[in-house]
Amino acid sequence: GILYLSSWLKRAGHEVSVLHDEVEAIPPGYEFYGISATTPQYPKARTALQRIREVDPQAVVVLGGAHVNASKCRTEAIRDGFDFVVFGEGELTLQDIVEGGISRNELEPERRILGGRKIPPNGGTIDQIPMPDRAAIDIRSYGYPIEGRRAATLMTARECPFKCQFCSSAGGVPRFHSVGRVMEEIR
Repeated sequence: GILYLSSWLKRAGHEVSVLHDEVEAIPPGYEFYGISATTPQYPKARTALQRIREVDPQAVVVLGGAHVNASKCRTEAIRDGFDFVVFGEGELTLQDIVEGGISRNELEPERRILGGRKIPPNGGTIDQIPMPDRAAIDIRSYGYPIEGRRAATLMTARECPFKCQFCSSAGGVPRFHSVGRVMEEIR
């Protein structure tokens, strides 16, 4: 998800750095910090928030990821001090935050929970979403072996039609990339 956001913001003309280090390595000097967390990662996201507040107290800190797909978790994150919580697809909303279209100073905390915007907003294909910015990380540090060969993941669709009881994102209508787009990403 973070790599999709990076490519989206770069395409919009913004400078983006992707960090995947220990919390102590978070550097100062950014206006915005975006953190993605699953529920098991949320305690580390709070620790990252504390670090950012120490090194850049005025920075805007945005939390997204699977953890905040559950409404109770969104409220908790705002209460814990995140400036914005973005659930669902974050590209359009994060771009609005970065470009000043949404300001934390103008919104009450409960109104800083944002989401539900899908790409493309008016039909069409999700092929217009740029490919994930894999060049922003050391891709060789990720992945896992399958039958002795290196492998990585690839998303061919957004949303899931299944209604698993444990999932806060269940029951959507899948939107698929075209076969050509998938093949281009594989190459």
